[in-house]
Amino acid sequence: MTQINCGDDANCNGPNCCTPRTSRNSPWKTIAFVVVILAAVTVAAYSMLTRGTDGGCSTPCGNILSVEAWNEKLSGYDFAFVVLLGSDQSLPEELSESVVSASIKIESKKLRTRTLILHPDNPGFAEATNLFKVAEYPVVIALAKSNSVVVTRGTYSETELMRAYEQASAVSCCPSSGPK
Repeated sequence: MTQINCGDDANCNGPNCCTPRTSRNSPWKTIAFVVVILAAVTVAAYSMLTRGTDGGCSTPCGNILSVEAWNEKLSGYDFAFVVLLGSDQSLPEELSESVVSASIKIESKKLRTRTLILHPDNPGFAEATNLFKVAEYPVVIALAKSNSVVVTRGTYSETELMRAYEQASAVSCCPSSGPK
């Protein structure tokens, strides 16, 4: 064992001069650690919200121009949520979170999902509003690959969106009772 001769140090005055300093976490290290963790969580959340969308999108949803574009945009997917927003309305955070959560659950069933958004200034907005008889916004339209559609109004919880998914995905055993 190596022995240190403290008496040779001219700056050492007292019994504690040879005692090693106790290591104490610097507050800067703690702050740096918290910043790095928050950055990692933010990147993960952003990635979850923007996956499966067009690049450079400022919302977690893609943007479509008309109802006719739906088939083209959704051709490679099994299911989609289309959100119709009102004038000067942005996507509410709770609706965004519900759509993302429902999409994750649907994808866990090995299905490909997509979320699109239609703004009032898009050419097909009036067509979609008339087609789905929309009076209040936002509205979430659940579209299955089988062309089944369920419109969700008012309540946008994950549970409601999953219910819309299940209804749109259900295969009807009865012939259509619509106009011939």
